[in-house]
Amino acid sequence: MNVFKDLNDEPPLLQAIFHGHVEAVRTMLSQKEDVNWQDKEQRSLLHAAAYRGDTAIVELLLLNGATVNSKDKKWLTPLHRACCSGNYNVVDILLRYKADVNARDRSWQTPLHVAAANNAVQCVELLIPHLLNINVTDRFVSIFVYYDNYYYFHYLTCVYDD
Repeated sequence: MNVFKDLNDEPPLLQAIFHGHVEAVRTMLSQKEDVNWQDKEQRSLLHAAAYRGDTAIVELLLLNGATVNSKDKKWLTPLHRACCSGNYNVVDILLRYKADVNARDRSWQTPLHVAAANNAVQCVELLIPHLLNINVTDRFVSIFVYYDNYYYFHYLTCVYDD
């Protein structure tokens, strides 16, 4: 998944995030750059940092007021993005900042669905204690099941019409 295709056309703050330049990010934020900037797909700086897995930048953005539960046009949150790329340390930080573990994207998938589908076992293990129910279906009727000390993610026959 390529979150941002051509960084040269993007703002310097986003470029610094993708290059992992923590001090440059800190400097730009101190100069009152918009911590909640979004691109045309409504992906935020926090989406980018969560996807990249840079814990120092994620923490810095959150400390400067980044919206932890911002949704892009696909309704993905930074927590979805961190789970997609298996960045369990970022998942842990986002959960400490009250990221919504039940947030659903346009396909009704929660971060748990995304983590399980991407075999991000450590992310799954961090999410489960925050859930009221792990047996949550998405639009494709995929379910998450715990059986015999293993986690399974199943796609069943679709029963929903668009």
